[in-house]
Amino acid sequence: MKNKKEIKELKRLEREADKLWSEYIKKRDKRCIICGRADIQAHHIFGRWKKSTRWDIYNGVSLCVHHHRFCVHGLSWSRVQKESFMNICKIVLGNEFYNTIKNNNVIFRPTKEDLIGIVNGLKEKINSIK
Repeated sequence: MKNKKEIKELKRLEREADKLWSEYIKKRDKRCIICGRADIQAHHIFGRWKKSTRWDIYNGVSLCVHHHRFCVHGLSWSRVQKESFMNICKIVLGNEFYNTIKNNNVIFRPTKEDLIGIVNGLKEKINSIK
């Protein structure tokens, strides 16, 4: 069993990975994939609760504040609109990556070493974007 200090460090690394993941997605996409606005937020296609894909760069797209808060996470989209959004994600990511992320059902409980690797990998990817 982990002690409080170890748990606190894991949570800190998770927050750092979340921040870096978001930074990478926004830097990569530059604009909302739906409307092209520049005021963007990073959105997980498949929920961030699923740690096996939480920090996967193919599990994210950039959305403007409107599309992120009021449409995707709000109640204003119909089932058809949500299906259309998922189809846009398939186009942006490509079917292969989309399906890989969708079907990744691995139970993943990251260790400190896993999270350090994720953080370092995201930093490298951010630095590689021009």
